[in-house]
Amino acid sequence: MACDLGFEPIANFLLSRGANPSQMCGKEKEQWTALHNAAAKGQVQIAQMLLDYGANPLDKDNQVSFISFKHFFCFTPLYYIQGYTAFHRAIQYDQLSIVKFFIDRRLLIDAQSIELAKHYNRTLILDLLLVVQHLHKLKRQESLQVR
Repeated sequence: MACDLGFEPIANFLLSRGANPSQMCGKEKEQWTALHNAAAKGQVQIAQMLLDYGANPLDKDNQVSFISFKHFFCFTPLYYIQGYTAFHRAIQYDQLSIVKFFIDRRLLIDAQSIELAKHYNRTLILDLLLVVQHLHKLKRQESLQVR
């Protein structure tokens, strides 16, 4: 709760006393880590603190979601997602500052991230993800040509 509400002193106190930054909490069907909560609420300082204390940005929650597309007035399941990372939650909840935070830390932009941005109509985030993904491709091509 301290993480999603942005109570940095309380979060720091708990973490400095040995609280597990990767502990899952929440309802039975939807358990998130503190990093998921901080990402969903846009708490950049808390996210940094959690990573400093060893939170894994690749940890997934236990939610299963279906991504679908509209086809002739009905929704057709496209695929299902087994768990979201904190980065995915930041995209879902339109937290651009957290998305930038994770990109600055070289978090991999995967197909799931792109699809989530499209699904939730996060156009600014989608544009950012596509530009960064394109720049990474150009860098890889450039490094291959140098060799």
